[in-house]
Parts: sequence; C-alpha cells; structure tokens
Amino acid sequence: MAFLHPIIMEFNDISIEIESPGDNDNPGYVYPDGSVYKGQWQSGKRNGKGHFVSSLTSPGSKCGVPANMSNAILEYNGDWVDDFLDGQGTLTIVCGDIYRGSFSKSRYKGQGCLELANGDIYVGEFDNDLFNGKGAYTYSNGDMYEGDWVNGNAHGKGK
Repeated sequence: MAFLHPIIMEFNDISIEIESPGDNDNPGYVYPDGSVYKGQWQSGKRNGKGHFVSSLTSPGSKCGVPANMSNAILEYNGDWVDDFLDGQGTLTIVCGDIYRGSFSKSRYKGQGCLELANGDIYVGEFDNDLFNGKGAYTYSNGDMYEGDWVNGNAHGKGK
C-alpha cells in the first residue's frame, strides 16, 4: 500500500487533508478509484479511528443498506476493526440516509439513529441492519410509532 504526497481532497463540500505519508497515527491513502481514507492502520487494514470519503460525487437513488455496503458509502467517520465499520461512527450512504450509532462488522448493531433522506427518523436499537428492540420511528409528517421492533417491523401496539 503506497501512501501519496500530502494533498487535500474535496468531495460533496467535505474537505479531508491527507497529511504526512509517514504518520503512523493518521496516515492517508487515496484508493485507485479516488476514494480517500485518513486514519489508523494495523497490519495493512483500517483499525482504530478513521475517516473515509468515497469518490462518489453526490447522493444517488439507492436507499437502504445493500449487502455490499462498500458500494453505498459516501462518507464514514468512526471506528474500524479489520477493515470493517465496527464501534461508534457516522455513516452517510449514497441515497442521503445518515446513520449515527453502533456498528458491528459493518452492520448497524446496538443503539443508533437513522435519518432517512425522505425526512423520517428512527432512534433506537438495531440488529443486523434492522430495527430490533425498543425504538421510535418519526415520519416526516410528524406521525410516530414508539415501541417494540422485530426484524425491521413494528411489533405490538406501541405508543
């Protein structure tokens, strides 16, 4: 993995500065497709805190979490373990959805907040990318369901 000379990359009004190629705490890397990662590495993999900005130039129409999340990430800032999003972070995917919360092996897991591009917001528990456990879903029109969720679906009466 070759590190490049210090540069500043700009995508979607986001600037990320790639500093010293020899900085072991926060080295930057520009991928062949133009995507940029600045953060910690271990054994050639992204590990620790890091900021990834995709070479995609704007949100697209693909919404939801695809099986291959690497094709959907517009920007991610947070924890990495062995090249997976793992721990706490903020993810923006190509359709404009934003997730802030816990990840496990690049999947939504634990507490989080998903702000959908259409204005709907879910705050609560996730498992395997789905609403699971206690949570509240607020629709863009102000309607709300608060209660239990099972495999992405409201379960029970709720509030």
